[in-house]
Amino acid sequence: MIRRPPRSTLFPYTTLFRSLEADLGIDSIKKAQLFGELANEFDIQTSEDLSLDDFPTLRDVKAFLEAAPQTTA
Repeated sequence: MIRRPPRSTLFPYTTLFRSLEADLGIDSIKKAQLFGELANEFDIQTSEDLSLDDFPTLRDVKAFLEAAPQTTA
């Protein structure tokens, strides 16, 4: 189950469709850090062929989190 963050830290819904790099200023290094933290926080198993370029928007990251296998039950 994904825990909901405090309301003050939530992005507006339209932000889900904006480019992480072009619109939100999240470069590849920040994106790698983000995925590392998400994998640890939500106990997600990632594959070796995972490409951060496959996740251009927060909506894509959200879809990945919802579909990703967890390492523990």
